[in-house]
Amino acid sequence: MATPRLPLLLFMLGFFSFQSMSQNNILRPETLWKIGRVGLECVSPDGTKAVYGVQRYDLSTNKSMRELYLLDLATGTSQLFVDGEFSASDAEFHPSGDRVGYLVEGHLWEKSLRLGAKPMLVAEVEMNGFHYAPNGEHILFTHDVKYDETTEERHPDLTLSKARVIDGLFYRHWKSWHDYKYSNVFVASY
Repeated sequence: MATPRLPLLLFMLGFFSFQSMSQNNILRPETLWKIGRVGLECVSPDGTKAVYGVQRYDLSTNKSMRELYLLDLATGTSQLFVDGEFSASDAEFHPSGDRVGYLVEGHLWEKSLRLGAKPMLVAEVEMNGFHYAPNGEHILFTHDVKYDETTEERHPDLTLSKARVIDGLFYRHWKSWHDYKYSNVFVASY
């Protein structure tokens, strides 16, 4: 009769040891900030490679950096493609599949898939996003254009004033003030 109790006893010992281990490994906010946030950026036109980004936060400097990684989908191997010296985002494969374009501080950069290739600045126009044309001959991008007058421009005689003139309902959207600019779509030869 003692034999059926042995599995119950082993289960209880395992359960209580798991309980004590889990109490020592509590998931805290500090631990979450150490974990990199991973997001898929793009897949190559031939479907053999993918680029994904990993964003990491530094609480002491209150900054984040985003690195891009190149993943070979056949082998599952991943390598650092764009380091985190500057945050890279909006990666997209060129239609030829031999290079990847991405934005750093609003400027378009490209890097070839060849081993040891250096990143190259393609456009100094500040962009919010971009997309290659299917034939690779044009690029579509968004850029902020200033249309509205600032308070200083409306009232040049009040140069020391730090006022805002609000004459519409949407003077603030989420966490940012209206900056008198509007996003516009442009097409350029590439």
